[in-house]
Amino acid sequence: MSPLSGEEYEQVAYGLGPWLVGMALDWFFLGILTTQVSVFAKYPVQSIYFRRIQFSNYYSWYGRKDGVGMKIAVGVLALLTTLKSIQASIVWIQQINYFTDIQGALALHETAWYHTGNIIMEASISFYVQCYFSYRLYALSKMWWIAAPIMVLYVLGLASAIVVTYYIASFIIDKQTEHWISVHYASAFVTDLLLSSATAWFLLTNRKHVLPQTASLLNALARLTFQTAALPAICAMINFIFVYTIGRTFNNVVSVFIQALPKLYAISMMWTLNARRAIRVAFASGGSGGSSTGEAVPRSIERTRRDEIPLSNLNPDSDLEME
Repeated sequence: MSPLSGEEYEQVAYGLGPWLVGMALDWFFLGILTTQVSVFAKYPVQSIYFRRIQFSNYYSWYGRKDGVGMKIAVGVLALLTTLKSIQASIVWIQQINYFTDIQGALALHETAWYHTGNIIMEASISFYVQCYFSYRLYALSKMWWIAAPIMVLYVLGLASAIVVTYYIASFIIDKQTEHWISVHYASAFVTDLLLSSATAWFLLTNRKHVLPQTASLLNALARLTFQTAALPAICAMINFIFVYTIGRTFNNVVSVFIQALPKLYAISMMWTLNARRAIRVAFASGGSGGSSTGEAVPRSIERTRRDEIPLSNLNPDSDLEME
């Protein structure tokens, strides 16, 4: 293979390279979601973190407790993320097959379905997870007018991804296309921030209406809300910055973060669901952090006052309900 010219080097470094890195990240995050590498068992902190975001551990821990709807929702999420990783594998294989044919590899970006449909695949998984968190906010607040505007913004993000996919499939790559991409990622970032803030606010507000010893539990859930939202929100913000403010040569680097975004949303949802076990243990041990090994918690009976809100009413999938 002859040495690359300056233009070819830019095409490889800023056009093809980010796709390869992004696909590698996609598979790395899928591994975190589905299983746990045995080495993590040697490091308790890492082991606890990764156990909280696995599909397998969800069904092991909550398969008999959660409703059918929630178990189906997790199963659909597992299917969607797996299909996205299959698409990543196809892109990876094609990039390797065209290793010596730079122009042929670049041409696939405009013609192959697994390239042109990439953003709608990312948006679909992100929207699926966003629907879960929006419903969770509604179940927590019982105020549809709080969750509805957030959901409308999420729909706007999905619609903008559909428009972008149409433009790419029609070979229309111009400023208007970039503006629609900016709308997609800006709406995701802003709405994630609003959703997290609203959820945390309702959790902290409800501290006034539950037993005093429950305040530490609600504080832990508020922290969890921002912890789980941080990764996808930051990734969406980086996507927006690269697309909107950086020249076209370099904004192709955003492909790395585009591939990571749907998996980060999936991790956010699974982290939220699987963290219930550790929070129960910490709460049962006195709310000071306690054990996070996931051992069974004895059933406790609390005497509540008439004006106190039952904990099970604070979450749609009973992730606040004590065993």
